[in-house]
Parts: sequence; C-alpha cells; structure tokens
Amino acid sequence: MSIPKNLFVVACAVGFFAASYSTASAANWQQVTKAAKAEGKVALYLAKSNAQAKALLTAFEKKFGIKGTWLRGSARAQSARLMGELKAGKPQADVFYTAGPISHSGIAKITKIWVPDGPNAKNWPKEYMFPHGSAQMTADPVVIIYNTNKVKPAPTDYKDMIAKKYITAVGSPASVFRTAYYYKTRKLLGEGFWKSIAKAGIVTGPSVNALIQGVAAGETDISLAFAWQAAGLKRKGAPINWVTPKSKIWALTQWAMALESGPSPNAGKLLLDYMMGSEGQAILNTDGGVSVIGKGSIPANVNEEEMTAQLAINLTKWWEKTFHKAIPQ
Repeated sequence: MSIPKNLFVVACAVGFFAASYSTASAANWQQVTKAAKAEGKVALYLAKSNAQAKALLTAFEKKFGIKGTWLRGSARAQSARLMGELKAGKPQADVFYTAGPISHSGIAKITKIWVPDGPNAKNWPKEYMFPHGSAQMTADPVVIIYNTNKVKPAPTDYKDMIAKKYITAVGSPASVFRTAYYYKTRKLLGEGFWKSIAKAGIVTGPSVNALIQGVAAGETDISLAFAWQAAGLKRKGAPINWVTPKSKIWALTQWAMALESGPSPNAGKLLLDYMMGSEGQAILNTDGGVSVIGKGSIPANVNEEEMTAQLAINLTKWWEKTFHKAIPQ
C-alpha cells in the first residue's frame, strides 16, 4: 500500500511547510548558467551509489560542459564531514545529496542554502521542498532482496520470507532509519515475524552492503534493503533480484541542496536544477527509486523523526533480545 501524493505527510521536528519561491527570470538564469560555465567544475557529496553519481555528472558535463567530481559516503559521515568543513570556513561541496531532511536543516543553520528558483523549480511540488532550500529528490523503497537460485518461487510479501525458513541477512539498528523501520514492521507484522526470522537462521551486521553481497554469494537467502544497493551486483551477473512487499511499502527519502558558500556556487545551482528536471530525475530514480514528480503514488516515509532517544534504546534492547546478538557500541 502506498500513499497518494496529495495525502503524503511527513511529521518533522522542524516542521514541514510549503516553500515560498518563484522561478527566476530567463535573463537571471542565463547569468547563473554563464557563471557556472565560467566556474567550470562542481562537487557533489552523496550517499547513493558511485554508479549513480558517475551517470549523473557525466550527463551533466555533456549538457553544460562542466566537469563534476563526487565524494560518496554514508549519510551520517557526509553530514559530519560537511559540518566540519563549514565550521572551518572551507566547504568543499557545492551540492549535498543524502537522506534527510533533518541533517540538512542543521547544515542550513550555519550556512546559506540556495532556494531553488531555476526553470525546473516551477514543476516541483511545494510539499517536497523545505523553506531553507532542501528538496526531496527521490524515495527509495525498502524491498525484499533474494538469491534467485535459492528462493523459489520469488517472494511477493513479508510472509514469504518465513514460509520456508530462509536464512535471512538482518541488519542491526545501526541507523535511525533502520531502527524506525524495525519499529514500523513490528507494528505491521506482529512480534512473531521477527522471532520466526531469528529461529530460521540469521546473519547480522551493521553494513547492509556486506549483507547483500552475502545474499548474492548464496551465503544467505534473503534480505531487506534498497534496490540500488543490489543493482550493481545484479548487473554483474549475480543471481540476485528484488520485489516490493505487497502489504506495505516504506522508503528512505533522499534530499538535495545547493550551498551558496560552496567553491562553485553557480555550478551547484545549475546541477541541482538539473537534478530536479526530467533528465536528472530519470538518472536519480533508476534501480527502484521513485520520483516525487512522477505519476502515481510514492512510498510512505518511514519518518525517522518520530524516533525518540528512549524509543531507540528500547528498540535496540528488543533487537538484541530477539536475535541474541549484541550491537557494538
């Protein structure tokens, strides 16, 4: 089940208000484009795959002649890196593209963020834009990833994960998102679901990428993760595939913003506007991602913001008790 766009609501600690922005005049945007080309380069920090960054920046360079570089890392690491750079007065990124939007709000408190007013901004739904300028680029649904040699027939829902006692790769609640996801699935599926997973056999770890590699190698049968994390292995011929659960689809939302204080601020604006256009969105929403400007509906946000510190502690204790594994501190 998914939520229609006009009913999509994100409860956020900092508030989720419709942004007020107007599209720049053609003359003003021509000046931005000219200045961006004069800068000649743009730097992107992201938490998605290297393959996606390369595809995006290659297409951007082909269209505008501006060479792009990128730095990939976890959302938490990227946020800490950029915050440190900003406090030192030496930001290295022009566009910041990670899960959010809470970390983005913190960055916006210490530096000026461009509020998108380029030609593609006029098509952007205002409910997917924060007043400080961070815009939701995509929603990455949590999918059931499985080894095609070992899991037959293909699963369609969560119940199929426990029907034949598959060995499941289970990530520890090492992030707020994963903790919130366990909270959601416990409420939806009942306490018995995860207990059945634990009885059938599990492989755990903080790195979901490593767990997915185990599924591809046949060390485990099945896992819950994001499609883009498995797409590269599938393209290389690994016996791996994924399906979206029928009973409920949740997603991690990915947001982007351009820094006015970046080394190439105009190129950053041009890149973000390109990411908001049809060409950029087609690249960003490969491998399972869902665009907020596409047709139909998008997955429901897991909503990390509802996870209080005490609730996270309680979920961690529940996880350790259920899976008989201690989470490294």
